[in-house]
Amino acid sequence: MEGAPAFVILSSIMVDFWTVAFAFVLYYIFELTVPYQQILKITTRSNLNLEFYTEEPEEIMTVFKNKNEQKIKMKKK
Repeated sequence: MEGAPAFVILSSIMVDFWTVAFAFVLYYIFELTVPYQQILKITTRSNLNLEFYTEEPEEIMTVFKNKNEQKIKMKKK
């Protein structure tokens, strides 16, 4: 690269910089923030696996329980 124009050298340096920056951002998102959240895993009757990353899984569970209770009440009528 000794004989390459300056913009080619600058371009290759910028590509390396953005690659490293992107790797750091992904590391931050997946390794540093996720452990503070809890994973709520739900499998439906049709074997659909749902995963919710949340800080308060109790709120999601109350929503599902309320909908389930409403369905049971409607079936009894």
